[in-house]
Amino acid sequence: MNTVPFPGGHARFLWTLPVTTAEIEFRRRHGHEALEQLFDGAEIIPTDPFRASVA
Repeated sequence: MNTVPFPGGHARFLWTLPVTTAEIEFRRRHGHEALEQLFDGAEIIPTDPFRASVA
């Protein structure tokens, strides 16, 4: 999530990423940061709904 300030307030930018059951379980066991590192290492394309699981 990113927060961007502007006069009179701020905006939050959220995004969703489809994840596999294995990725959800990996996150539960190892944490969010560890899962993000797997995504970065695999150089996933977040918009690809058919990407392979990284976990």
